[in-house]
Amino acid sequence: MTRHGHPPAVLLSAADLESLQETIH
Repeated sequence: MTRHGHPPAVLLSAADLESLQETIH
């Protein structure tokens, strides 16, 4: 994901993770 300009999952905040999960679902 880093090659797409996104930070590693480790650096993602809880809010970002929730946003990603909403997009996946």
